[in-house]
Order: sequence, then structure tokens, then C-alpha cells
Amino acid sequence: MVERETADTFDLNNDVTIEIQVASYRSIRGYTVCAALLDELAFWQTDDASDPDYAIINAIRPSMATVPNALLLSARSPYASRGALHDAHRRLRPGRRSNFGLAGRNKTMNPTVPQSIIDAATERDPSFARAEYFAEFRSDIETFIMREAAATQSI
Repeated sequence: MVERETADTFDLNNDVTIEIQVASYRSIRGYTVCAALLDELAFWQTDDASDPDYAIINAIRPSMATVPNALLLSARSPYASRGALHDAHRRLRPGRRSNFGLAGRNKTMNPTVPQSIIDAATERDPSFARAEYFAEFRSDIETFIMREAAATQSI
């Protein structure tokens, strides 16, 4: 099935290429995309960067427009309560499926991780451990003002 392999691509014998690209809204343009996996989207630079997460996603979507049932996926660890991944998670309603994200507790996704590692991380830094091992967004890492504080303040 694989006809050719390079450092960052696999050409298949059905005229499909599997390619690894950097997270850039410029590099995706001009391709036809049947599936895109956005790895660790929560850690991509956001609106304070030259390639914000939303700009990259917005560049990918037109590349998928001509492919019926194209998939936009994210394999992710939650991080800060901001950005495209957090927004997608926030919009997800209980009982509704999402094709956007793949996440789960660390022990569910990889049962070989020793519980002692998780316990030590939880004792050392509970906020980090909740994000890294329990798939919860952090509320202690925000932009200038935390959402909860902004929502409760009147101007």
C-alpha cells in the first residue's frame, strides 16, 4: 500500500499522501484534505501569535470543502481555558458526539502508566495533574483576566 516514504510523508498506491506539516495557516493552502489531525491543539499558540489556532483551522476547512465527510480531528491534552479546543469543548453538549476531539483520562488511554507517577504529579502540582492525567482544562492559566473574574465584574 505504501509506494514511497520520506521523513514526513507516505505516498499510498491509491493516490493519497499522508503528510506531517507544521502548524501554519500558510502551509495548508492549495491542498485537498480528506482528514486532518491537529495534534495537541491546546498547546498551539493562540491569538498572541503569528499563526493563531483559529487561523490554521480556518485555512484547513476550505481544503476539506470538496471532500464529502472530511474529518477534522484533534488528539489532545487539555490545557488553558482558552483557544479553539476549549471553545469546541465548551460548545459540546452532554450526550452529543463530537468528531473534533479525542481525549480521555491518562489511565484510560494508556493503562501502562504507573499510578505512582500520577499520584506523585498530583501531589506536586494538582492543576498540572488534572490537565495531564485527568483530561481537565486548567483554570489557573488564563490570559490577562480569568473568565470567571471578568464575568462577575461590572464596569
